[in-house]
Amino acid sequence: MHVDIHPGDRAAVCGGMMEPIGVEGTSARYRLIHRCVKCGLERRNDLAADDNMDALLRLAGKDR
Repeated sequence: MHVDIHPGDRAAVCGGMMEPIGVEGTSARYRLIHRCVKCGLERRNDLAADDNMDALLRLAGKDR
């Protein structure tokens, strides 16, 4: 399986990698929480239709 990786948050000055650290919301509207591994900036992004739901559920289980 090929996975495209687009490192960093283009809006962040440091350009560091954004690591998924959590999930919030309900099944109607999940949001992924990412933290920059370089500067600690956190961002929340709505789940996209083509996001991997199995990976989301694994990440959500990590929060407990």
